[in-house]
Amino acid sequence: MLGHACAAGLSAERAGELAVAVHVRWPSTACATTDRGRIEDPTIGRTSPPDTLVVGRGLCLANQLCDLVQIRSDPHGTSVRVLDWL
Repeated sequence: MLGHACAAGLSAERAGELAVAVHVRWPSTACATTDRGRIEDPTIGRTSPPDTLVVGRGLCLANQLCDLVQIRSDPHGTSVRVLDWL
């Protein structure tokens, strides 16, 4: 985790603090992604998409496989954060 945090721009000291916070206070692992797309449906990913749908299964899979999925959209885009408790 420290390597990823440093690669993302955190100093070694801040990466160490993040590792302590994650592993001591909230034993979990999290990933986040952001793009310029906007999600309007507040229930997206909570129900299975139709079998005929070729794309668009990612949020449904994330909700099935992860302990927590957070989706936040604003005028600038959408951020999706997934978390698994350790």
